[in-house]
This record gives sequence, C-alpha cells and structure tokens, in this order.
Amino acid sequence: MASVSDGILRWATADLHLPVLLIGVVVVSVALTLTVRRWYVGRVQRYRLRRARDGETRAARLLTAAGYEIVGSQVEHSYDLWLDGQAQTVGLRADYLAERDGCRYVVEVKTGTACDIRSAATRRQLLEYDHAFDAEGLVLADMQKRLLRQVRFRSPRARRCRVTGKC
Repeated sequence: MASVSDGILRWATADLHLPVLLIGVVVVSVALTLTVRRWYVGRVQRYRLRRARDGETRAARLLTAAGYEIVGSQVEHSYDLWLDGQAQTVGLRADYLAERDGCRYVVEVKTGTACDIRSAATRRQLLEYDHAFDAEGLVLADMQKRLLRQVRFRSPRARRCRVTGKC
C-alpha cells in the first residue's frame, strides 16, 4: 500500500515536469540564439575586414596610377592634447601616407557608403588627421566610385598650402 509521502512525491514531481521543461526550452533557446548571433556577427566582421583590405589594395593601385608614391601603409602616429592641464597622448592610424610633387598626403580609404563627406565620422577622422600628421594634404579614397578626392579644411596648414601653392 502506498504511503501518504509517496502520493505527495508523485504529486510534486508531476507538477514539476512542465516548469522544468519550460525552463529547459528557454535555456536551449537562449543558448541557440547567442550561438547564431555570435556566428552572424563574426561573419559580418570577417566580410567587412575582407572588403576593407580589398579596398585598400585597390586604393594603392589607384594612388600609384595617379602619380602618388606610397610612403607607408597603416601608419601609426600619436599626438598630445591637454585635458584639464594634463597631457594626454592619443594614438591613431592612417591607411596610407603618400607623396606627390613634393607634398605629403594622409590617405583615408573608404569602402561602401561610409565615403560620404557629409558623414560626421568621416569628417572628424579627416580633421584629426589634418591636425595630427605633418602632411600638406588629405586624400579621401572613395573605393565605391574609384575616386581620389582631395580634402582641405580651413586650418593654418590648409592656408599655408594655398599661400605656397604646394599641395
């Protein structure tokens, strides 16, 4: 004969099947979603990296064909700025340094829709290059349109270029 405790145990385990099953389904769903998301993000990042590398290779050929000599690629540089009186060193990396007609240019390569000069991120990046590098000019390589665009900001360096006629 079954005891009262056996009946309580059967009743408790029967009621736990559904919640345990639901928790298991949720855990498996979350794990699967995270795995698929991680795979997708990795795939997108690898695609963007490959597109960027291809764009830089095509930009090098375009620069050479336009008479630029490539002095360096993925050129790392740093400059100092002061925050509340404390010097801070900031690092940055340009796609290319190139020379033509005795002038040095910082070249930024853009692939896809990121090459729009109306993009605040692109302008800020070029403005930082203009400030940080000791170059006479900036070149924006639009690899979607296969164009090299000279960019100038109204800065002392840009005014010097206009006055001297170099660049």
